[in-house]
Amino acid sequence: MEILINPSDLAGALKAVLPHTKKDDKLGTYKDLVQFEILPDPDFSQDPDQKLPTLRLTATDSYTMARSIVRPPRTGKDDDQTMVEGDRITVHLSSDSAKLLRTVVSKIKYGQIPVMITPNTVRVGYPERSSEGIELRTEKDQTYPRVDGLFGREAPREVIEEFFLNPEYLARFTTANLARDRYEKNKSLTVKFNRDANRPLTVTFSDHFEGLIMPMRKPQ
Repeated sequence: MEILINPSDLAGALKAVLPHTKKDDKLGTYKDLVQFEILPDPDFSQDPDQKLPTLRLTATDSYTMARSIVRPPRTGKDDDQTMVEGDRITVHLSSDSAKLLRTVVSKIKYGQIPVMITPNTVRVGYPERSSEGIELRTEKDQTYPRVDGLFGREAPREVIEEFFLNPEYLARFTTANLARDRYEKNKSLTVKFNRDANRPLTVTFSDHFEGLIMPMRKPQ
């Protein structure tokens, strides 16, 4: 499955989610992975049967979670790239591979590049040309948490007056506003929290980034 995107958008998305990975003592756990998905974007096309694709990156170490969305540039032609509703592919790269990918795409300064995802590889740009792309092996992991249900929930109507956060976790979201180009008008993060102090806080930036932070236990 393939999508055409701007390399700077992908580089920004990777920079936004990578702080939410963590090297784990148990090798092969989800904490050291970045999830890559190509799926139809329900908000990007007027045709309910044909959707333009979106690239979605997700990372979590169980304390915080981040998701970045990369959409193809708008051309005004919905037939440029289309997907049938229900089509989807999901793979995982190690954080080291994701960092290498970010380094490569950050150096690509022109136009659009293809991102092709298969069950075994993530191919970005044109690897056959020097410094213009890379092909990476995916990680075989069947234990990645089901995170879809955690995102996009209705904003809580009630708030609590006091909650506790680890500042190190909050600092991981400082790269989120770099995931868009310089023309983005809204430069601020939005933080929402639930009446239940044990529920995660949501962190959003514009329409392309959302994250979660697990609260700390109240100090005794």
